[in-house]
Amino acid sequence: QQVKSDSSSAVAVCRQVAMDPSKWDNEACAQWVEGLGFPQYKEAFRANMNGRRIMSLSAKGLTRMGIRYHEDQKIIMEAFRAVLAEAEAAQKKEEEDRVLAAQARAELDEGVFDDPF
Repeated sequence: QQVKSDSSSAVAVCRQVAMDPSKWDNEACAQWVEGLGFPQYKEAFRANMNGRRIMSLSAKGLTRMGIRYHEDQKIIMEAFRAVLAEAEAAQKKEEEDRVLAAQARAELDEGVFDDPF
């Protein structure tokens, strides 16, 4: 079995299913864990995870789902932390873009960009 354990793989899979993990449904959660290289956990994620639940993902919860290998838990947890970081960065960028767009609209309304001639 080949496991994609780097965070860039986790982020790429995240982009495929949806950027905001809190909005994932059970199928998106299943696709995400399968995309990490853990197809054996796909059904456990489909049956037990959704956006609300995955936001509180823990090693204890993974154990309750039948994911008992510590190394697998570690990879899944690290990958999810990378997904959260990417989602937070995207949300921050989106907010910054909204602020810049609002400022540009205000400047246009004030005539800042009017032709001085």
